[in-house]
Amino acid sequence: LACAGLSLVLFTSMMVSSMKTVSVSAERMKILYVGVDNPLKVAVSETASKDVTVESPDTDVITLESKGNGLYNVKANLKGNPKKDKVTIIVKGKDFREESSFHLRKIPSPFLELMDGSGNALGGSGGVIQGEFRNVQGLQTVLPEEFKVKCPITSFTVTRVPGDAEVDPVRASNKGAIFSGHPKKLIGKATEGDIYYFDNVECQCPGDAEPRKLNSLVWRITD
Repeated sequence: LACAGLSLVLFTSMMVSSMKTVSVSAERMKILYVGVDNPLKVAVSETASKDVTVESPDTDVITLESKGNGLYNVKANLKGNPKKDKVTIIVKGKDFREESSFHLRKIPSPFLELMDGSGNALGGSGGVIQGEFRNVQGLQTVLPEEFKVKCPITSFTVTRVPGDAEVDPVRASNKGAIFSGHPKKLIGKATEGDIYYFDNVECQCPGDAEPRKLNSLVWRITD
């Protein structure tokens, strides 16, 4: 099975109910990741898939979609109940009923990088020449490849500390990932010796109830 591109070890929960064996297979040790697809396989001995009902009392945070032949997709969203950390999935039929518990986990927070003029990642923090820095477009988030989702940036602040000590630092707020307005003008003023700080970065990952705060970036203009 694949979960948003994940290739992980399957964990199988097996129970015996009324002389029937109920198997519920999920990925990552009975963990469901919020905001991504979580494939689930359900099998009951001596019972056709059409005679098996799979449901959950936790419909405030998860949805169950049947894919046929005992395959299901579970998707979790914490916006309805941010503090929820566990859900129950019930497998039942004419002469059996079993419950399995699954822990809810958020996907990892993404890495933050500067985006160059071509839309590619320039890197985290470091040094960059004046001309290249003046052409950067904005910030972007990067998740491990196995998570095929995006966490768009919602806001951040950029501070320019001029290399000339007689000039005061200037700070501006930016909405979204792409530089605009005052922040864009600050980027265009980059001069050798300047230092740029990107702070208070927030992004919205799938299924999250609130934006996440990310790490800061620091870039020095080299020449």
